[in-house]
Amino acid sequence: MDEKTPNSKKWIIPAIRYAVVILLTAAITLYASGTSFEQIYLRFVIHRYFDGEVQEENIKEAELAGMVSALGDEHSYYIPKEIGYQLFNETVTGEYGGIGVEILSTEEGFLITDVFEQSPAQQAGMQEGDYIIQIEGENTAGMDFSLLTEKIRGEIGSTVNIGGKRGREELQIAGKRAEIDTTTVSAERIDNRIGYIVIDQFD
Repeated sequence: MDEKTPNSKKWIIPAIRYAVVILLTAAITLYASGTSFEQIYLRFVIHRYFDGEVQEENIKEAELAGMVSALGDEHSYYIPKEIGYQLFNETVTGEYGGIGVEILSTEEGFLITDVFEQSPAQQAGMQEGDYIIQIEGENTAGMDFSLLTEKIRGEIGSTVNIGGKRGREELQIAGKRAEIDTTTVSAERIDNRIGYIVIDQFD
């Protein structure tokens, strides 16, 4: 036993040093990439003590969403990659399954700034100036704009239930999704002399 103990120490001490070097290298690499030691420690705690399956991709998405939310800018929001491509295509083509409204995220909530002519929203009685306070029974307070958009849009012919607010009046509206073709440029002639062109957005 006396002869084996020194030999064991010869292997243990280098192994410990090697492990420490690996951990320090990993920590320094993460810190250099912009990850704080608080984030490193929190990840360690989650992986060590969380009683469940850790979805690393969900953690990364939550970190990105949190960073954008911390800006405090009501016009900035993070779009998860699983719906970002779809929303991008819908924005470029101007065609999607929805109810036909334009929404602005404000401090007071999600404000309807425009209701398209002959749209499901107009037929259901929604008006410019209404607020969306619920979607499918879920309160929209604190909800990401991208998530709200995802919930409103969907398969053509399906129904979406929206809780709205108009002044002090609360509304319950069921809109049947239809194919929405947004017109970004419209024009009219005034007094047969002046051409009036409206560009709603650039895509």
